[in-house]
Amino acid sequence: MLNANTANSFSKSYSYKLLITPNIANDKVSRLFISCTLFLLGTLVLFFIINAFDTRLLDGMPVWHKPIRFGLSFSLHFITLTLLSQLIADHYRTKYRFAFFAYVAAISLWVEYGYMAIQASRARRSHFNFETEFESLMYAVMGVGALFLVAVTFVLGIMIWRYADKNPSGLRIGAIMGLVLGSVLTLITAGYMSSNVSYIEHRLTNTPNIAPYLGWSRVSGDYKPAHFIATHMMQLLPLIGWWADSTKWGQRLSQKIGARTIVIIATLLLTILTAVLFTLAINDVPLFPL
Repeated sequence: MLNANTANSFSKSYSYKLLITPNIANDKVSRLFISCTLFLLGTLVLFFIINAFDTRLLDGMPVWHKPIRFGLSFSLHFITLTLLSQLIADHYRTKYRFAFFAYVAAISLWVEYGYMAIQASRARRSHFNFETEFESLMYAVMGVGALFLVAVTFVLGIMIWRYADKNPSGLRIGAIMGLVLGSVLTLITAGYMSSNVSYIEHRLTNTPNIAPYLGWSRVSGDYKPAHFIATHMMQLLPLIGWWADSTKWGQRLSQKIGARTIVIIATLLLTILTAVLFTLAINDVPLFPL
């Protein structure tokens, strides 16, 4: 058994090396995740430049804001996959089970993000668009792609739980909780939002009454805030675990209640926040009312 000082020292070293001085393995899955990240960062630069000159609006926002928002979110997603997949040994990361989900997620990214860019260039919606047969088909295709983009994080969380070092670090429990619970809550919020006929037909209207850059409605309940928190639990909880392991204030608190306890409390708070935001949306209450 590790004593408290030894455990804290190990956790600090373990977390610091992964997030501050990461040693990314040179295997096919790690290279794939890095390639996706670089692709996203490159297209983001392009989209920011285009956005500076394209003055067209869609649903009250500049047409390129949606690809930019998704590009930022996808970049965080694949950076997270790149870093946290290093917690498991190479032979687990590259074996068929995880590699399959990694490659399908990458294909899903390219299809979904590419279609968003095409629709932005046409000043047309990519999501919740049933105006033509092709756009209805592509919305369904993006739904399947989104499922795989979430599935790869869920599978990685399970693999970290089963195969990563059974150390006492906050990063490890944060990675497991963030990837697994974040994936489940993302599927719940996104699934309900995409299948709610009333939301699609009546609340998603062409209106300028939205929160700038976020695209959240200010006149009716919107499921996007709950979806946002659920999705980014995948980054927030590992970061909180890293904070508990590696920073001065985090280590002081960890010595009192433990890094795992810190992560569990954060998990409960973020889950409650997601539930509150989801309840507001169900009751048609905007998060930032006019």
